[in-house]
Amino acid sequence: MKAAILADNNTMQFEAKEIAEAFLKAEHQAELVNVDDQPVATLQAIRPDICCIASGTKGSNGALQELCELLQLPYLGSQPEACKLCTDDQISMFAMQRYAEASEVDVIGDSLVSFTFSSDVLTVEKEILARLCEERIPGGYPFEVKPLKGFACERNKNLQSSSDSQNEDIQSSGNIQNAASEMANNAQHRKTQPSSAETILVNSPEELLAALTAFELSGCKVAQWVEGARLSVVVLGTGWNAHVLPPVEEVLAGDSLELISPVRLKSLHAADRMAQSIRSEIERFAFEACLSLGVRDFAIVHVVWDGAQVRFAGVDTAPSMAASSVFAQACKAVSLSIEGVLDFLVSL
Repeated sequence: MKAAILADNNTMQFEAKEIAEAFLKAEHQAELVNVDDQPVATLQAIRPDICCIASGTKGSNGALQELCELLQLPYLGSQPEACKLCTDDQISMFAMQRYAEASEVDVIGDSLVSFTFSSDVLTVEKEILARLCEERIPGGYPFEVKPLKGFACERNKNLQSSSDSQNEDIQSSGNIQNAASEMANNAQHRKTQPSSAETILVNSPEELLAALTAFELSGCKVAQWVEGARLSVVVLGTGWNAHVLPPVEEVLAGDSLELISPVRLKSLHAADRMAQSIRSEIERFAFEACLSLGVRDFAIVHVVWDGAQVRFAGVDTAPSMAASSVFAQACKAVSLSIEGVLDFLVSL
């Protein structure tokens, strides 16, 4: 099949190229389409069989999905309505709670309080926004500050490009259901980019203002910080046929973010049996979240286990698939390669 990888200027050089290489490894054709440079004319000219949207703000907010539907082009990932729903964590949690009430399913947990600011607003009003965050976010400092989706990928391009030649060839599984049930016995540790490119923990008004200034070009999300295990759960598939991969633990260590896949049981509870039960609870939460929000094909559900309950921290409907990403590490833990996942999704 001919695949078109849609990417903006931020993700074109690195994220999009990795996805294109994965399609080529799966013996498909692949072409890059820059959505910042006449994408409609380009897509009409090449007429791809399938579109794959690289991570980024435009991929997360449903705009590129709407473009594909306008051009009547099939695409991987969630539909525009689900993408828009997932851009706001509080609205997502409200939708999940309504789903739980209607279906009599116990969607456990609560959401972290967060606020998202666009680049335009940050450029002119960051001082006011910083004061409002201090007033509205419960618990006070520290706060967690993240760039809007896709920007971290572009800022980390130097580190990522150096790892391209070192990627391991992983045997792709033809059966995602079987692969998803294979739990890795030994945790695989991966050092990723400096946290300044992805997540900043701020402890004072001065640090918050500096973080908002650092992310003026990208926009950012300022979120409540809750102590606990920070987990990202990859969900592959759609609806009741979706499969949950082992949660990936994210550990802020100094100025770097360490990914541990799968999550260490001791991070959830001192007793292994109780930790296994908590992990199952977290995986069920991720499954129910994607089901209730209408997510399709793939997503990452972000949560915090605070020692007592699951705290919802958002859903990424256009996750990065770079070799060092959460998505790639979760797949690797169950012996799935990115090309194997893409090939499977294209075949559906």
